[in-house]
Amino acid sequence: MEPISIDQEEWSSFFEELKEESDRAAAILVAAYIDSLLQAKLEVLFCKGNSETRRKLFDSQGAFATFSAKVDAAYCLGWLEPNVFHDIGIIRKIRNEFAHRIHGLTFEESKIKTLVRMLEIPHQLFYDWDSIKWGTLQEKAGIVLFSGEPVDNIENISDFPTGFMFRIAASRVLGLLAKNLELGFHGADGSPLKFRLVSELENE
Repeated sequence: MEPISIDQEEWSSFFEELKEESDRAAAILVAAYIDSLLQAKLEVLFCKGNSETRRKLFDSQGAFATFSAKVDAAYCLGWLEPNVFHDIGIIRKIRNEFAHRIHGLTFEESKIKTLVRMLEIPHQLFYDWDSIKWGTLQEKAGIVLFSGEPVDNIENISDFPTGFMFRIAASRVLGLLAKNLELGFHGADGSPLKFRLVSELENE
């Protein structure tokens, strides 16, 4: 199957923009980006026939019309690891909560916080992902992330904002999705770039 190649600048820009978006926009955009990557991969697989027949696969009545249909197909085709499949399902639920409530929903809402803490992939980086707090260092400029009991020189302690947690988790999920889908990356001049996750670099 012909690999899909993504512009590295476009990929990086998505995450930079995600930092500035509202909670609602962040949830919807992450799901939309995952949807677009899955569709691009499925379009490569279903490349025979004529353009009209291929188009119907993704229209409102098509086999891959919905986000969930694309995710299920990708999983059944063996493209997604179980934890990636699980976390995309959680992201879809978060997206639906924001999409179906017109006003006032944030990541600090109890139901959304619970969903974010159900994500499995962040636990690969932080085993106690669902209990991270942050605080400031006394007499120093800096922020500390920690779990458990804080050391004596940390003050202004509070729970790590769920919106930040979601954005960190989303970047990790998207990175693993890119690996699962065997996406390629290229620079501005079209030259191929090697894609590796941070955890892979740490293990070298």
